Amino acid sequence: MKLPILTAVGDKIPNPSMSNLSAISQIGLVIYMFLIGLEFNTKLLKHHIKSASLLSAAGIINSFILGAIASFWFYHNGDFF
Repeated sequence: MKLPILTAVGDKIPNPSMSNLSAISQIGLVIYMFLIGLEFNTKLLKHHIKSASLLSAAGIINSFILGAIASFWFYHNGDFF
């Protein structure tokens, strides 16, 4: 059984209308992404591809290393697992 969703003023939105809202929001998202794709500048991406890929890789590697360090700490602490 799904629970109704509460709005900011405390009103309940019944579940049957949520499927309609979800469908309309998905259509809006597709249109928005299409418009973003129309205005995408590939020359700008080609100009900054090296720095963007380096920054992306650094973020992934940094998160992986910090997660590995935290997992060893949590494992050896003994209170979490």
